[in-house]
Amino acid sequence: MDRRYETICIIKADIGEADIKAIVTKSSELITREAGIVNTVDEWGRRRLAYPIQKKNEGYYVLFDYNSNPTASKELERSLKINENVVRQQTVKLDTEYVAPAVVPDPVEEPAAVAAPAETAPAETVAETPTEETTKETDKTEEGGADG
Repeated sequence: MDRRYETICIIKADIGEADIKAIVTKSSELITREAGIVNTVDEWGRRRLAYPIQKKNEGYYVLFDYNSNPTASKELERSLKINENVVRQQTVKLDTEYVAPAVVPDPVEEPAAVAAPAETAPAETVAETPTEETTKETDKTEEGGADG
């Protein structure tokens, strides 16, 4: 029975780009060789570590999302543990099956009948400007306050 897993690994950032790609492809091939299906491989790139590991402050993060049997997951963990360029790895079994993201269709031009109400602009709100009456009222209150 296939289950869905996520494995994240931190690879030493100071090794070459070719070595990082080799680790990623080897891990993906291991999953498919063990009758698993790789859903996504998300390379997050170089990131600062929360705390130094083996006197290193940066690591290259890679997230594998795949469906496989438990033996394939354990084999991937074993392979990553024995690789000296992998600093840390963690595998998590997910409860849900993989669901491909839904494709959102492009927005279609709305018919003119629907677009007509949008053409009419809402009534503009007029900012209240001081009139003679309001200025007289404020003058009276100011005079009353100064006399008292």
